[in-house]
Amino acid sequence: MLIVSEPGDSFANALAGPIAAAGRIPVCLDATAAAQRFTVMVQDGDAIVTPRIPMIIRAPRVSGTRSADARFLQGEALAALWAIGALSTAPVLGRPGPMGFGGGCSLSASVNELRGGLRTDRMELFMQGATWPQSDTGWYFKSPDSLEPLSHDQRAAYPGPQRGRYVRPGEQYEFVLVLGRDAWCRSGQQVAGHDLALDSVMLAERLGLDMALIIWALSEDLHDPYLARITPWPHREDIGFAWDAFASAAISHLTQ
Repeated sequence: MLIVSEPGDSFANALAGPIAAAGRIPVCLDATAAAQRFTVMVQDGDAIVTPRIPMIIRAPRVSGTRSADARFLQGEALAALWAIGALSTAPVLGRPGPMGFGGGCSLSASVNELRGGLRTDRMELFMQGATWPQSDTGWYFKSPDSLEPLSHDQRAAYPGPQRGRYVRPGEQYEFVLVLGRDAWCRSGQQVAGHDLALDSVMLAERLGLDMALIIWALSEDLHDPYLARITPWPHREDIGFAWDAFASAAISHLTQ
């Protein structure tokens, strides 16, 4: 069973044990090495990917420190891996779709809401080279390629583009781990008029994700949920609240 991941990926490392316990041999390769192990051909109008083996595809990365030629070759390998993962008839966890790796998931919360069919009445602010507001407020800011908020000191020193959203006072969060039609809630908070497990499954389907960690922001009185973040490739540390059940379901999916 092939695990396509960067070295040190805690999720990939943790899943290798259950895979071995299920009688399979886990093989870990980075994206470039993995792409070189497959052949994609068209025969009688059908795409055929060989060999046919189950795969787990984690977040591929493009290095900005390599030469132009090296980045080009890596890009070609990622394109091949995209085709391999999308077209293979073997079970794939983290299967890419028409929009690429990570399905329709975006780092922009507004884009995720729009693509996921959610309410989009919350303002998302984008700015370049500005440091407003000058002190910590209810706004949080991130760089375009990061999931983690920038602190006030980081914002003041960061010259590049930033995006921000307002956080309601007393806001609480519910984490929901989705795998296909299964979902596990971290706290099991009851939200009037909402089934966050079902909402998360439906959102993942709309975004073309077979696996995701979805974080909902709840008002202080545990009402009025908003989408806070979607992570198509959660770390092992992020999903400890459901790891055993998730790992068992993942192995069943990959060995079907």
